[in-house]
Amino acid sequence: MIKTYYQKLYDTLLENGQNNREAATITKYLWEDLSFPDTNSDILPGKDFISGIEEVLEKVRNHIPWQYISRKVNFYGRDFYVDERVLIPRPETEELVYYVLQRGKGNNIKTVMDVGTGSGAIALTLGFENPAWQITGIDLSAEALEVAIKNRDTFRCNNVHFLSLDFLDEEAVSMLPDFDLIVSNPPYIDLNEKDHMSTSTLLHEPDIALFVNHHAMEFYEALARFVATRNGPCIVLAEINALRGKETQTVFEKNGLQNVEIIKDMQGMDRIIFAEKSGRKQDID
Repeated sequence: MIKTYYQKLYDTLLENGQNNREAATITKYLWEDLSFPDTNSDILPGKDFISGIEEVLEKVRNHIPWQYISRKVNFYGRDFYVDERVLIPRPETEELVYYVLQRGKGNNIKTVMDVGTGSGAIALTLGFENPAWQITGIDLSAEALEVAIKNRDTFRCNNVHFLSLDFLDEEAVSMLPDFDLIVSNPPYIDLNEKDHMSTSTLLHEPDIALFVNHHAMEFYEALARFVATRNGPCIVLAEINALRGKETQTVFEKNGLQNVEIIKDMQGMDRIIFAEKSGRKQDID
């Protein structure tokens, strides 16, 4: 009897557009994360189980991402709490973290800023991997910061701190101290790209974490300008729109940063921008 509901969940995911492999994987993860009974059990399902699985099925029919249903996502080997207040961390962002850790080696990194921290997954992962780093995660969304703080308190990662700040507000940003390394997965999707996005993302993930306000390069211009006008050396790595790699590279080069490089992800797509500044602040027009 229990197995019938497991099959029903799988079938509902198929009806929602997942392929066989995706539906099988999501069914398995959801079943485990929600601690539903073993499918081989001979016990008859009780009222609590039936109401619970029916609620899950309804959420799936409404295209709610399975990570929001389970309130959990695995990122870099750790389970982070997520809900509709934050963007769901993607595997591509794990690659960003990997390159931050690699490029940060041997550069005397002490202070790090994570711009657009969301759930805190990037900042907290870096805090775990490098306990000597002092990390500041910033975000405009007070609701997102609530999730980030919840994750920090769960993991007791004391070298990570969070700050409410609009990185596009030049006056507010001017009050920030210098940082040795800056990492960001900022909003980079133009509204005209909505047709290429999944229904679940469009319906349930926060627009503020996905879409730019005015133009596709606004956050990269802010990042490049911040680094260029700071004193001392700095490294920056940011996730980018795979369709705008060269355009993003030009932004950093025009701001006088050096060794600007586009790093491809495991799918061969332009995914990460790397740039650095070796000396004192640049004069920016």
